Amino acid sequence: MLLMVILFFHWHSNFLKKNSSSIFEDNSENYYEIKRIEREKMGNFRKSKTQIYKTDRSTITAVLNEFKELHLSEYEFYIKIGKYLLMTEQLFSLGFPEESLSGVCILNSHFPFSRSVPNFNKNKKARIRFEDCPDDILKMRVFEQTCARCGTEFYLTSAGYLTHERCYYHYGKLKYQWRDGNQDSVFTCCGRPFNSKGCSVGQLHVWSGLERGLNDNLEGFVRTQPRTNLWVSPGIYALDCEMCYTIKGMELCKVTVVDMEGRRLYNSFVKPEYYVIDYNTRFSGVTERDVAIFGKTLSQVQQELLTFIHEDTILVGHSLNNDSRALKIVHKNFIDIALVFPHERGYPYRYSLKQLTLRCLKKEIQSSDYGHNSFEDAVSCIELLLWKIVQDIREEEQ
Repeated sequence: MLLMVILFFHWHSNFLKKNSSSIFEDNSENYYEIKRIEREKMGNFRKSKTQIYKTDRSTITAVLNEFKELHLSEYEFYIKIGKYLLMTEQLFSLGFPEESLSGVCILNSHFPFSRSVPNFNKNKKARIRFEDCPDDILKMRVFEQTCARCGTEFYLTSAGYLTHERCYYHYGKLKYQWRDGNQDSVFTCCGRPFNSKGCSVGQLHVWSGLERGLNDNLEGFVRTQPRTNLWVSPGIYALDCEMCYTIKGMELCKVTVVDMEGRRLYNSFVKPEYYVIDYNTRFSGVTERDVAIFGKTLSQVQQELLTFIHEDTILVGHSLNNDSRALKIVHKNFIDIALVFPHERGYPYRYSLKQLTLRCLKKEIQSSDYGHNSFEDAVSCIELLLWKIVQDIREEEQ
């Protein structure tokens, strides 16, 4: 399905205010096989995975119990969370997909704000010998992109990469520390100083998949639809997506959806459409084997999600602009945990989900050496929202 959408990257906005044969994983024929693979990743086949789910369940039960003591009706609860729904202007500015009558996609041409590319240098360019390129390639439009990892500018066309060189990058972020009375910045991944050569190497440079400037006629987008049964609650769900780098940018490789009680409703690996450069396993936890065995097409995943995610469903998550673009779903009702807890330095700074969970819930997540747990991340978003509502009500009662 071809759906025209508007996307807008605005990294420096000033006006923002503060899987699996079945849809549901519990009914999936592959459910236990998926869990077995996840357990293998964690090392200890039985013990570690059991402990992880026990921790998740006991933690959200504590938050839920505290929330249930408030005895809010469904209507009262919707009123309480309504103030955290993103406004139309925010959706537009943060780059959420939007349907456009004119069929134009707008992307802000500003350089991205990111601590993941601290050694960014707009004058740093990849070397390329255009005389070595075939004539048919030279006739194509050449795009210049900035590597999302190392900051090097490289070249590609609609047919693929022109720049074929390794990418040396730091996967950690910069942190500041005092040494001999001076403040130094070092990378969390290796402890090396700012502007040092990357401690990790990738086979190619990578990018987001979104061009600067105008884009139109983006393919594969779908729109959430009205409920057919108005007597059924629209639902409030948290979702978390994992992405990988392909030659066409970032693509979805896993999606997990949970309900307000932390029950996993949907979980599926997704097959990227294009050649994968890096599954980003260190962070995503997804491997090539996962996708090869259990992956569905994005179109399949979209159709399954739309059976229970409707246009008035509220979706909760952290940095949902990235997830909605990866899912290629046009939707209006989002609560972004990154904005529910605004950074003290203001936008575009954001607290990570790991920071918020540790600070508010006293729980550590994303500590595994085998990548993020999308179920854990989604549950944490629900917990944080409930925690925030409880705090709001307590403040009102004072």
